[in-house]
Amino acid sequence: MKALAKHLERGASSLEFVGTFIFIVIMGLVVIQFALTGWFTMTLTDTVRDGARAQANGTSGYALIKSRLPESAKNPIINCYGGEEARCTVSVELPSIVPKLKLGNITRTAVMPSLE
Repeated sequence: MKALAKHLERGASSLEFVGTFIFIVIMGLVVIQFALTGWFTMTLTDTVRDGARAQANGTSGYALIKSRLPESAKNPIINCYGGEEARCTVSVELPSIVPKLKLGNITRTAVMPSLE
């Protein structure tokens, strides 16, 4: 009887390992995606703020933002204008570690008082 029970449970630990391994891999990918999104958001925020500061000082905020955007920034829409205050807005698609997966757009705006 014990031999039959052991025979029926053969391979059960392999199935448990595969199921657990897939879950761990998916959770790892989710953590990496959150980290990438956080890094990208912080980089974009700093870049837009520097662009608005440059626009307020009389130089081209557009050129500064365009040169500092990460290579993973897809379809950037950059608007910078001056006046009493310099305002720069950038909208880009969020990068994804999964090809063809669209996570949406992120928009950041920065306003600085003009020094001119």
